[in-house]
Parts: sequence; C-alpha cells; structure tokens
Amino acid sequence: MKKLRLIFLLLLIMTILPLNIFALQNVSDAPVRNIGDVLGNVLHSNVRTYINGERIPSYNINHRSVVLISDLANYGFDVVFDEETRIATVTRNYAKEFTPIENIADNTERPGSVAFQYVYTDIIAIVNGVEVESFNIRGRLAIFFSSLGDFGTFRWNGETQQSMLTLNEARIVVTPTGIRYHFHFCHTIRENWRYVTREEARELGFTACLVCEP
Repeated sequence: MKKLRLIFLLLLIMTILPLNIFALQNVSDAPVRNIGDVLGNVLHSNVRTYINGERIPSYNINHRSVVLISDLANYGFDVVFDEETRIATVTRNYAKEFTPIENIADNTERPGSVAFQYVYTDIIAIVNGVEVESFNIRGRLAIFFSSLGDFGTFRWNGETQQSMLTLNEARIVVTPTGIRYHFHFCHTIRENWRYVTREEARELGFTACLVCEP
C-alpha cells in the first residue's frame, strides 16, 4: 500500500513539474519595457474626433483614435497628475466650461501611412476610477478615445469619417444598501440603483462617493 502511494506521488510530481517550469519560462519570456521603448507607429488618418460636437485633436494607432489626456481638460474633464505615484487621473467635471482647441489641422498625407512612432511610458492613466491603456506620444500621455466610453455615447459617421462622443448629463443615484450617492456611470455601483437629486440623497443620509465625486 505504501509503495502504491509512493508511486502515485512520484507520478504526480512528474506531471506538475513540467507545468511549473513552463509557467516560469513564460514569465521570464515576458518583455521588460523601459521608458522610451518604441511600441509601434502612429498612422496618418482622415478620422476626426468630437466631444459634444467640438473637435479634439486625435491620432491613429492600430486604426483606433487616440487623444492626449492633457487636451481633455478643455472638454469638461479634470486632469490631475501625481508626480510621486506617476498616476494621471481623468474625471468628469460637469461644472467646467468647454474651451475647445482651435485651428486643428486636417490630415494631408496618405491615410494609413506612418507619421511617427509612439513609445512606452511608466505613467498610469486612470479614467473614471479604472486603469486604461496609455502610451507616450511626442512626450505627452495619450489614451484611446474609446476609454472615455463611461462618460457618454459614441457615434460613428463613416461618410464623414467622424467619431463623436456625446457626454451624459449628470444624474445622481443611490442604491438600496449603500451609504454613498454616485453619478449614474460610477463603476463602483454593484447593485440596482434609483435616481434622486443631490439634495434628496443628502437628506436621506447618503454621502458623496469618493471615486466619481458627484
């Protein structure tokens, strides 16, 4: 009986050991990124991007529109960068006035041709409380335009080559078991919710969510 157990144990070890070695090999094969490492090419594109009807400068990576985080401050967002943590945070500010960037140049090169390279950055981008993919475009932090989807509704016009984001109006919600009130798009909401006014939420004893900051 003891001999059978020993044989079984040896067979189990022989089965698991190659899997562990393979897993370790995969970890060691993962690329180590350094700041400034080239990740790919930014392409020339005729696609134009808009937020609430106002054009925002954009780039094209892998046939997806990309915007600079710093530019979002002109389109109803607060952008905060923490030098110590290397984190850039984007939140919606419903009281902020739009100051759209003017004189945005149209593309004059062949769509799909290479414009320049984009590179790796160690700066983490947080949009509406969630980490999103980010990269460095000519020394500035950029994210995919689609990363703003929590804030509104996208519409694509293939005829005019326009990608348009219409921002949601601010709506306050509360949940049956929560103690905070939120904007309706807050990613921390995990249960059914109902609309209330901010005043109603406060009268009911709710306090503001620390993530979406309603």
